[in-house]
Amino acid sequence: MKKVTTTLCLTLAVLLGSMGVSWGADFQKGLTAAQQDDLATALNLISPHPNIHPKKVIEIQLRSLQRNNEPIPDAGIKQTWAFAHPDNRLMTGPIERFTLMMKSRNYKNILQHRNHKIEPVFKTNSRSQFAVSITTLNDQKMTFKWELMKVQIGEYSGSWMTTSVSPPLLSGNAF
Repeated sequence: MKKVTTTLCLTLAVLLGSMGVSWGADFQKGLTAAQQDDLATALNLISPHPNIHPKKVIEIQLRSLQRNNEPIPDAGIKQTWAFAHPDNRLMTGPIERFTLMMKSRNYKNILQHRNHKIEPVFKTNSRSQFAVSITTLNDQKMTFKWELMKVQIGEYSGSWMTTSVSPPLLSGNAF
């Protein structure tokens, strides 16, 4: 399993690098960690960057949540938290509280979900909204409203980060 995860991390790194996305020093450090089988460090180093567009932010979050406990317990939740907008963090509290929220009745089905689909609803220069449909492990279809905003000041200025995710809506036709 460790070799498969390493291969996936390296494939993702090559794919993103070939797309011309500049991840900076964090990306290089993460790639080096993945090559050295230090997957916990590699996972923790994907951080917001102005070159990561809104849909890609959601893809990073959903793929991490889909494999939440790889390579360590709640790794997907930690990765998702990395892209939580500063305003969102004020509402959800520290990572420990965010983890409890993700395991609550409203959001627990996002963890370890089978598959997902991301559809744009609207986008402006500073705000973006998507309809995210998932199929849970027990084949239940759910849809979430996922909103992002561009950070205006601070360390992640210019980066797209998640401001809110609605409670789930049961959906007979998620795909």
